[in-house]
Amino acid sequence: MEAQEREIRVDLPKSETRQRLIVAASEEFALRGYANARVRQIVDQARVNLAAVNYHFGGKEGLYRATLAHLCAYKPRRPSAQRRGGTPQQRLERRVYALLERYLVHTHGAVLGRILAHEAMNPTSHLEDVIAETMRPDLGEIRDLLAETVPGACPQAIALAAVGILGQCLLYQYAQPALARVFPDMPQGRALCRTVSLHVTSLTIAGLQGLQAPVGQSS
Repeated sequence: MEAQEREIRVDLPKSETRQRLIVAASEEFALRGYANARVRQIVDQARVNLAAVNYHFGGKEGLYRATLAHLCAYKPRRPSAQRRGGTPQQRLERRVYALLERYLVHTHGAVLGRILAHEAMNPTSHLEDVIAETMRPDLGEIRDLLAETVPGACPQAIALAAVGILGQCLLYQYAQPALARVFPDMPQGRALCRTVSLHVTSLTIAGLQGLQAPVGQSS
C-alpha cells in the first residue's frame, strides 16, 4: 500500500502537481498563516512528494507567493453592461455587495480573506503585494463612489468611510460563526450580502451627509 501511494505521488503531471500544492497550501496558509503553516501537511494533503515544493516553487516562500498570486488572480464576474448604470448610490451598493459576495460566497475570496487576517496580525514581506492586489484597488473604487455619492464631503472623511466599509465586509467573514449564534435569524449567503450591502451603504452615506450638515442642523 505504501509503495503504491508513493508511485501515485510521483507520477502526476507537473501542472497537476502544482495545482494540488496550491490548493492544499491555500487551506494551510488560511488556517495557520505563513509562519505556522507546515509544508509536510501541505504535501500530505496534496498527495505529492516533499521534494515537489522545492522543485516547483523553490521552497515554502515561493509556494506562498504562488498561492497568493493564484487567489488574487481570481476575479468574480462583474455586473453586465445593462446593470452598470444607475445612481452613484446604487453603484456603491452593488460594489459593496460584490465585496461581501467575494468573501462570504466564493471559495477563493473566503480563503484569501483568512490569509489577509493572518497578514494583518503577523505581516510578511508579501503584505505589500497582497495590499496592492486586493485592498488598495477596493478602497480606491469605494472612495471614488463615495465622493460621487456625497459630493463636497471631506476627503479624509471619505477615506475613513471607505476603510469602514471594507472593514465591515471583512468582519462578516471573520465573525460569521459567532454572529450566527448571536443573531440566529440572520440571513445567510447572497441574502446576507443583499441585506448588509444596503445597510452599510445607507448608513455610510447618511454619516457623511451628517458630517456636512451645519452644527445644530444634523438630523
